[in-house]
Amino acid sequence: MSQKNKTGAVKWNVIQKVLFTEKSYEAQTDDKKPSVYYFQVRRDATKTEIKREVEAAFDLKKGDLRSVRTLIRPGKFKRRGRQRGGYTPERKKAVVTLAAGKNIESLQRS
Repeated sequence: MSQKNKTGAVKWNVIQKVLFTEKSYEAQTDDKKPSVYYFQVRRDATKTEIKREVEAAFDLKKGDLRSVRTLIRPGKFKRRGRQRGGYTPERKKAVVTLAAGKNIESLQRS
């Protein structure tokens, strides 16, 4: 669950950051479709944990959150020098869909 620290800022346990991309921005601005938000989450986070944390962090009611989908982005191979190479870390993304007409005011881009 999310917690508040001494300064009053919200500290998330499951959500690492909110992802703003062209695709996520288009999904938020289309009025006919439900609002969709993208989050980078911990690799071991479950859909239930993600749902609870999003509802608590953004003050959503029980029926406002429609679905949570997750995907794992595999690490990319990157060269480091001539003969050495390595992989970037894997990342897990959560796609959170809200009910039609609902949105998260603090994440709206203007």
